[in-house]
Amino acid sequence: MNKRNQTHIVKRILNYIIPYKAEVVVILICLMVTAVMTFLQPLFIQQITDKGMMDRNMPCILKFAGLIFAAGLISQIMEFVQNNYFISIHNKFSMALNKAAFTKMYRLPISYFSEKGGAEIVNTLGADIGNLLLITESVSALSISSLLQII
Repeated sequence: MNKRNQTHIVKRILNYIIPYKAEVVVILICLMVTAVMTFLQPLFIQQITDKGMMDRNMPCILKFAGLIFAAGLISQIMEFVQNNYFISIHNKFSMALNKAAFTKMYRLPISYFSEKGGAEIVNTLGADIGNLLLITESVSALSISSLLQII
């Protein structure tokens, strides 16, 4: 596969994802907020250790323990929202791909179906669509989230 063909395929895939750009923005915001909350938690623990335990300052310990709880809660809420948006995008993307595939199948000549068996056509379509749907899987979100947490 040459570079021009690959670019064309990527553009076609992106055309299917463009209608979901608002959802993608929400997911990216959730990922960033989760990364920030994950980054803040060790800093709060440091404050508990340095200012709270060392100075025996109970109000400081309680304040930062509350902040750790709040950061964890915010992280969980963001992950919940992010997962819901990912599921929504995944389902809509799946529907769009299936619809496009079957629309193209309707235009094929009858001879195509005579040459290939129905099961072969359905299996090929299912495998191709499944591979494209990997873009919208939660594994992709986890990869992006991990990258943001490293940064």
